[in-house]
Amino acid sequence: MGLFDTIVRVLKSVQQGGSPQGDVEKALTTADFASDLGLLQPETEERYHAEILKVPTLLQRVNLIPRMKSPKRQLNRLGYLSRLLKPVATEGAAVTEVKPTPTTVELDASHSYRGITSPSYEMLEEAIEANMNAGMPLDEAVLATLLKLGSERVALDWEDLILNSELGGTDPDIDDFDGAFSLATNDYDHGGSPVSSDLFHGMLMKLDSKFLQRSKELMFFVSPKTLRYFRAYLRKRGTELGDVMSFQASSDVTLYAEGHELVSTAMVPEALGVGADRTKALLMDPRNLYVGSMRGVQVIVDNRPSTGSIDLVWRLRTGCKFLFPEAVVNGIEIKMAAA
Repeated sequence: MGLFDTIVRVLKSVQQGGSPQGDVEKALTTADFASDLGLLQPETEERYHAEILKVPTLLQRVNLIPRMKSPKRQLNRLGYLSRLLKPVATEGAAVTEVKPTPTTVELDASHSYRGITSPSYEMLEEAIEANMNAGMPLDEAVLATLLKLGSERVALDWEDLILNSELGGTDPDIDDFDGAFSLATNDYDHGGSPVSSDLFHGMLMKLDSKFLQRSKELMFFVSPKTLRYFRAYLRKRGTELGDVMSFQASSDVTLYAEGHELVSTAMVPEALGVGADRTKALLMDPRNLYVGSMRGVQVIVDNRPSTGSIDLVWRLRTGCKFLFPEAVVNGIEIKMAAA
């Protein structure tokens, strides 16, 4: 049995119904994705999500709701809109009742995305062989290889979607819903100044005091270069911390600003603006960001013998929402340089 036939056989064993194989004579259509073609079984879908979460992205920290049974979910938020405690004029006098005000936020995970990877037979064979040498039986080695191939790039693209998607934006690949930067209700304009402690102080000051009072879980999500620019800024200081920034490996030191962790986030955009020297930053409690994934991860394979490769088609349905968008700050006009 050839490699392609083995892959089809393994996929059939972990899929719910329909064929995992496309038709090499015609392009896949939206009707194929609306069917059960290549739909993974729940157990394998969970394993696929687990592979995605191994990749160091924002998805490891947010409130991820995988395998939603329906495309939309209501998220409940409770609060008191007026003062709860009232003075009592005389003993036994009636006190006005203040009830919590329930509101809901709708999480819509119906936005559908798909991508195609085309690994060569040689690449697949080497990866499968490596897994078998690690003690995996053939079928397990094939499945592990396929899931890893799909998960690593999908994780970064998924992070890109939940951060940078903008409804009606200029990038047609990510204009189907609003991501975290667009959902934030507070903007801090750094005015084109370089990275320094002033940036993070300014972002914090954009929050209402009630969120600062309970700010333990707030984090700054910045681009990898911004993190290094802040490290360079600290290095200029003639202090013990400056010495640490000079000589200790960056992976050994967790950076903080105003007591809050800085998180290097791959898909925070860089090279923005006319001079391609601007970046952004996001201040939030990551558990405030709900990311939904609707049930129905599909994997479809097409054989490409003429090119010695196989097409793997992946589909994901997702969306995101802040429970409290007013507790989030979008930092803009940050110059990619150290102060």
